[in-house]
Amino acid sequence: MDKIKATEIAVEKYDFMTASEISIYLGIGRSQAYEIIRKINEKLSSEGFLTFSGKIPRKSLLERLP
Repeated sequence: MDKIKATEIAVEKYDFMTASEISIYLGIGRSQAYEIIRKINEKLSSEGFLTFSGKIPRKSLLERLP
């Protein structure tokens, strides 16, 4: 069997974006990116998910973009 590195698992399961990454990705300021993070984290928290301040799952952001 092939060995799987811990970093490969972390990237697949825990692919988070920070405000800096979101601001670059969307072409907005960091303060706006933090507001997006707060809103998405509030939504995820209300759905029972564990959230981390200053980070959101990449999948959650991409699902909410048009």
